[in-house]
Amino acid sequence: MPTPKSVKWAFLLAATGAVITIAYYLIQMIAWAGYYGMFTDGFGIVGILLSAGVFVIAVMMRNGAEWARITLAVLTGLGALLALIALFSVGLVFTILGGFGVLMLIFMLAEIAAFGGSLFFLFQSDANAYFKSASPGPGPGYPPPGGPQHFGS
Repeated sequence: MPTPKSVKWAFLLAATGAVITIAYYLIQMIAWAGYYGMFTDGFGIVGILLSAGVFVIAVMMRNGAEWARITLAVLTGLGALLALIALFSVGLVFTILGGFGVLMLIFMLAEIAAFGGSLFFLFQSDANAYFKSASPGPGPGYPPPGGPQHFGS
């Protein structure tokens, strides 16, 4: 079955969201390093690694892996939720970082939109049919043949 448009859109939005998140963490690390005068953000490195993982899982989802669709749905949902929660700290970011706060706000809003859109497209009816047809079934040899027929004789 050819890849439906909803799966292509879910992939594009998840990949875009992952790239936006990586850019967000890079900007955050640069801004905080400038404020503190040294690098102190191990959280940013973890965020970049998780975003790279989201990108890899999005590729696997596009290729028809049902487990990747579920994993991607969980990760994009968490990403959008955490970005929504991070919006409450925008005032602090504006106060401390100034112009970087505007840039970080734009990236947060873009991340929420990309991950939310990806989550929407992951569960459309044509995507559901695609993943049902791509999932491995029992195959022609089901049920598996029994063990040794005359064991011990």
